[in-house]
Amino acid sequence: MASAQVDPLKGAVGRSYYYVDHYEVVIDHQSSEVWPVLVDLASWLPGLAEANDPMPPVTQGSVLHLYDDFYMEVARVIPERMVLLVNLPSSQEGEDTQGIAMISAYGIGEKTLVSIFMSRIYFSATRESDDFTESRRATYEENVLRRLQVAVENAR
Repeated sequence: MASAQVDPLKGAVGRSYYYVDHYEVVIDHQSSEVWPVLVDLASWLPGLAEANDPMPPVTQGSVLHLYDDFYMEVARVIPERMVLLVNLPSSQEGEDTQGIAMISAYGIGEKTLVSIFMSRIYFSATRESDDFTESRRATYEENVLRRLQVAVENAR
């Protein structure tokens, strides 16, 4: 499942918008097998291992560097269920941005539903929102979540 929504803001900030997206995948393993890989973000989130040397643990208060001046703080970890991240204010391709992200795991018998939900605001947007929407979909469906599936398989 994938969904993305772009909501332009009307106001004095120029071409600003909220971007909300949600991607999920069902992994054919119990959540007890998925969770250790899920919290090992560097094993499946592109660029994280390269940007963090050494990689900090995914615990409340940890700050993770993704790229450029883009950092995420781990706001909360609910073991076996959820990692809540704060996308700290940054500048990306000429746009100022900040937001939140939630990665959750929910066991359904022998399978696990992994869901990634993100909400960000982009101030003074320079990119076209339709192109950005497709880029995000491709990144998360075809790359990030697929890498998580492979990492879980390799961990067995």
